[in-house]
Amino acid sequence: MMSYQVAGRQKPSAVAEMLMPTNGFRGAQKRAGIAPKNHMKDNLMAIKYAQAAAREERENAARAAKDLYKLEQFRNVPSRVFEQPPPSPRRSARGDENDENDGEFLQRGTAERRQQELREKNKAARQIIQEKIEDARFIADRPSTPRKGKTPARTEVGVFKPRTNDDWISSNRQAAQRMAAPVTLTKNERAAQDAAVHGSFGQVPEYLQQRKLQWAQEKEEAKRLAPDPNCPKGMKLMPEDERVQTLEVLKASREEAMNQLSRMPFILETPTAKRKHAELEMKLKEIEAALQLFSKQKVYIADGR
Repeated sequence: MMSYQVAGRQKPSAVAEMLMPTNGFRGAQKRAGIAPKNHMKDNLMAIKYAQAAAREERENAARAAKDLYKLEQFRNVPSRVFEQPPPSPRRSARGDENDENDGEFLQRGTAERRQQELREKNKAARQIIQEKIEDARFIADRPSTPRKGKTPARTEVGVFKPRTNDDWISSNRQAAQRMAAPVTLTKNERAAQDAAVHGSFGQVPEYLQQRKLQWAQEKEEAKRLAPDPNCPKGMKLMPEDERVQTLEVLKASREEAMNQLSRMPFILETPTAKRKHAELEMKLKEIEAALQLFSKQKVYIADGR
């Protein structure tokens, strides 16, 4: 494949570029024999270095805080809190003119006041030191961030606790049902509550039961006397006893017509016999139609008013 030289570099031809395209800047570096920089690896190493530095800093801070029970400036200095001040210079009781304190006089009570001031100053200093020690102990005892555990290998198999068939939902529901509310009644309230629970407590009074029965009967009577909304105009609902009585009469008529029809001969020769046979069959059809009609729950008849 032909190629040409441009500015000291050999540029591939169009056909070579089409067959082997360059994958961006990194692809050009690979083609030129230069290993591209692995930014992901560098970033990962930088993160690990930062984590290690932060972890080392936390460990050093925790280690220093545990030893910080005494300030650095007081580490090697002996305590002078409980030291007694030197005695105040006084004039010799003998009045010796050669005494070194001769000529120096102190007011009465000056030493006692000086000692009281020193005691108060020492007390304030002890209180400040105690507060700083407590702060240092708080910092030292404060839990530090635990170090992350080792990442398990791909071949490691976790060991889990064996599975059980315990139904925790049902057991929790039963435990919740067995829980009783705390008793908060006083002695007088409990006595009043016990007195209110009589023999018929929780039962419906008898007069209410009678009243409910009366209301049910009145409702049924009103429903029975109420006009039927499905009744056609100019008609009325046939009473139930009349409907049953009519149904019994129709059944008896059907039985009688079937008996008469069964007594007739199979071969009808005369015109009278043929006419009677046709009348009986017509009557049976009318009776069957009437039976279907009066067998319904509601039968409407013409209103004679």
